[in-house]
Order: sequence, then C-alpha cells, then structure tokens
Amino acid sequence: MFNFFRPGYAPNGELKDLGLVAPEFQITTASTIVGISNLMDAMTFGEEVTFFESPAPFSQQVYLDLNTEIALAANAGALVNHLDVVLTYGTLTTTTRDAVVTAVSELQDPLERVYRAIYLISISPDFAIAL
Repeated sequence: MFNFFRPGYAPNGELKDLGLVAPEFQITTASTIVGISNLMDAMTFGEEVTFFESPAPFSQQVYLDLNTEIALAANAGALVNHLDVVLTYGTLTTTTRDAVVTAVSELQDPLERVYRAIYLISISPDFAIAL
C-alpha cells in the first residue's frame, strides 16, 4: 500500500504539529470526502443504488442485506460493535464509537438505527483510513 504514497507525508493540522505522518491521507481530499459521504448516503438511506456508468452486463442494482444488523439494533452498543468489525476491521476510536452510539440511541426505528450507524461510521476518519 505505501508504495503509492510518500512515507513521510503529514497533512496540515494536528498530525503535522505532533510530528506524525499519515501517508494514507495523501489521497484523501475534500472531493473524495464529499464523494464518499454522498455515495454512502445513497447506499444507506436510499432503497437501491444503481451504477449507471457501468456498461451492460455490469450495470446492476445493489441491495443491502441488513437482517443481522436489524436484529442487533435494539442494543446500540452491540450494533456499533458489529459494524465496527464489519466496516473498519475493529479499529473505531472510542470517540467515534461513542458518538455513533449516542446518535443511534436517539432513534426508535430499528432500520433507521442501522442506516444511521452505517452512514456515520462510513463517513468517519476511521472508515477512511480502513479503506
């Protein structure tokens, strides 16, 4: 992975100020952040996502099977723990995890809890790095 990045790259801000490097952020831009946010919004809150730009026979609709997640939705912590493993390989920070659990706990509908948790995790820095 790091063959494509300068190993000493440090984005401006706190990481650079602390003398830390983060080569994976070399390809993270405002455009990619907005693009991922929009894509994940469509994939989680929309009923389907169609990839229009793919030529046939590759053009297809994607449906999310969320049965496992819906079964966990009554317990916001369990849901987020599960999605942490599925989406970020168990690398969610405590700050991100707590923020998602708090936001999801405010919702009553199990499917909305699942959608919101997936969306919030997928737009987090933890997810961007795990990609």
